Amino acid sequence: MANIHDYLDWRGDLEFSDFEINEIDELILARISYFPYDRIKMKPTEKFKDIAKKMESFTDDDFIWKGDKELLQKLGESKRYDEVTVTDYIKQNNIEEQKQFSAITIHISNNIHYVSYCGTDFSIYAWKENFNMSFMEKIPAQVEAKKYFDEIAKKYKGKFILGGHSKGGNLAIYASVKASKRNKARIIKAINYDGPGFRSEFVKSKEYKEMLPKLHEYIPQDSVVGMLLTQDEKFTVVLSIEKAILQHDIFSWVVQKDKLVSVKNTTKASQITNKAVSNWIKSLSIEQRQIFIDSVYEVLYSTEATSLKELSANWVTKVGTVLKTYNNLSEKDKKVISKVVKQIITSYRKAITEDNKKEFKQRIEKIKKENRLLSKTLAKKVNIGRII
Repeated sequence: MANIHDYLDWRGDLEFSDFEINEIDELILARISYFPYDRIKMKPTEKFKDIAKKMESFTDDDFIWKGDKELLQKLGESKRYDEVTVTDYIKQNNIEEQKQFSAITIHISNNIHYVSYCGTDFSIYAWKENFNMSFMEKIPAQVEAKKYFDEIAKKYKGKFILGGHSKGGNLAIYASVKASKRNKARIIKAINYDGPGFRSEFVKSKEYKEMLPKLHEYIPQDSVVGMLLTQDEKFTVVLSIEKAILQHDIFSWVVQKDKLVSVKNTTKASQITNKAVSNWIKSLSIEQRQIFIDSVYEVLYSTEATSLKELSANWVTKVGTVLKTYNNLSEKDKKVISKVVKQIITSYRKAITEDNKKEFKQRIEKIKKENRLLSKTLAKKVNIGRII
């Protein structure tokens, strides 16, 4: 099945002046912020063909996601993106602040600009920042996302689309909601591609509700990341050729011409996971969430691994360190960890049980309905027999 690479083969010869920006372009532009711009010398204004040339010697391992190198090459060769420029690249990573933030602005024309926020990389502290969303009012990357858009809106005239994949999608929504009234009016839409939501307080806020008509989310049918925390924006469920968490990769999302192929609902597995995780988070206090997440991070950080790849590659050699660090945690912290683990197991069991009960009830109702129809059919046949 076709994906965004194929779209560029089909529509790469049509300029934006002839064929306006569509939802596939918007998805591609959200992905662009993942490229390793910090590893090349960037001019104030760049074109994709020049960036592709500068990254020509890079391998797939130099990119966060497999498939990004091919995407960049296709963008560089595309007539559609030939006159599109990128500016204002920024990257601010700080392990002490547990902050991972990166963004770039793409200029479709003089009047339409796309602010693209990068999602999570493979560093452990970046993932820690993601989980901090469950107990922090705002994380460092969200603060930077708002600041970045404020500066871009001041620098350029025209309208804006804000977008991002994974955590980048969360940042796009946050920046749009926290923007000034004047800048909000200049936002065409803000798009979250399978990124986590927010704490309920944020979603219930007046500023979020005011921005809601311009917010949109895309999630695959087995979505896990995109179902985390709370979000009220309208969403589209996208068909993916992968399974489970692997659907988080947008290269698995199916494209048909200039649209993403959608399905009616998420899968049962996704719904059960969403319900279980939601109930689990609600069952924990803010303090318990923080103790659990901080403790897990402390244990992982003790291994001296800086990324998830390093952690998984040398896991066997680090087991001793992990156990030693865990044993050195306070009794209070260990009790919280034990409770949290038990709670997630309980939440999953409850979600599965409730789903089974619901399915059983639906089957009973279906049987009853079929029996009623059968009874009516038999009654009609009996009456016809009497007449004859």
